[in-house]
Amino acid sequence: MKKILLDLIDRTMKRRGKLIKNIDRIAVRIHKAYENLDYNFKKNGEFSVLLKISESQKEIKTILDVGANNGD
Repeated sequence: MKKILLDLIDRTMKRRGKLIKNIDRIAVRIHKAYENLDYNFKKNGEFSVLLKISESQKEIKTILDVGANNGD
């Protein structure tokens, strides 16, 4: 299957470079969504988690966010 797909891409690139570029753009968008590269606090889910924690009945004194990635 891999060889068939690679052959198809190879033939398509020679004839229709625009198609492959569009497929690549879509793949990059899917990958970015999968990696959750959205650093907007209110859109990426972090704000929602903090709201749920603050609304809980338990008294929480400490929260650690250890997923800084690049130190931001």
